[in-house]
Amino acid sequence: MSDPVTGRGLPVEGVAGTILSEQGELMWVVTILHDLTEALEKAALFEQLERGAAQLERKVQEATAELAEQNELLRRQHIALEQASALKSQFLANMSHEFRTPLNAILGYTHMLLNGVTGPISDHQRKSLTRIDSNSRHLLALINDILDITRIEAGRMPLNLTTFEVSELVNEVMSELEPIIKRSSLRVTARMPRNLRPLKSDRQKVKQVVLNLLSNALKFTPAGSVTISAAYDEGKRWVAISVQDTGVGIPEEDQAKVFEDFRQLDTSPARGYGGTGLGLSICRRLAQMLGGTIELVSAVNKGSTFTLKLPTRLRRR
Repeated sequence: MSDPVTGRGLPVEGVAGTILSEQGELMWVVTILHDLTEALEKAALFEQLERGAAQLERKVQEATAELAEQNELLRRQHIALEQASALKSQFLANMSHEFRTPLNAILGYTHMLLNGVTGPISDHQRKSLTRIDSNSRHLLALINDILDITRIEAGRMPLNLTTFEVSELVNEVMSELEPIIKRSSLRVTARMPRNLRPLKSDRQKVKQVVLNLLSNALKFTPAGSVTISAAYDEGKRWVAISVQDTGVGIPEEDQAKVFEDFRQLDTSPARGYGGTGLGLSICRRLAQMLGGTIELVSAVNKGSTFTLKLPTRLRRR
């Protein structure tokens, strides 16, 4: 059948019926024609959708299989990395121990020679022995840093909880660094509030963090001042110990990097100060072990403020 307007052929369905008279004679033949264009278009569209759905399902299955394969590969790589990390930590721990044994012997014999146990020494010999002692102690400190990292990574760093006063710990730290403070031209002050709550934590580890932060402040502050202060947050029940300096500062884009292992900022004003780049990494890990955090606020040539925040009472895990 053709469209009367366009003349194009149309798919139609015909249904015919007859009308008879009372005597049973044929009077009319009625034919109804139904345009099937829309129905055929819908059928074609449905078939297209079915093909598209089947194709999509195949792609989803392929992607799922590929994702499963990648996940399995990542899982194996993760296991391999964990094993490599464990072996690395064990190797470093063993080597650190092996290094410390002869170093302690060197320090011991150097101390004996400096104190004249084997007889008098000349000024030139004393100068050389003093250099040996100084460099050996520096190397021992670096080895201890590496050992601390490996012990923390391996979960073998024990906690020894005691209750202590923060002001006493700060005074102790400043006494240990007194020779460095005297050699510097800096104004170093401590501000401890009278109502500061005592801490129940690992005193030695808190001291290690504060000592490192204050040492860094003295190291990276050529002129000006260094201030160590503390505050208590009644609501959060935290004690905050801050070390503020007027030193070289750290660019904002590099502030997260200073807490990474073996990280030194080669492009920062602090370049050339030496070190392994482990100090702040250890401080961050120790702070986390103690249930706390270390925050940094800094600007280039305007100084830095490192703040150690710790709960007043650390519970054993």
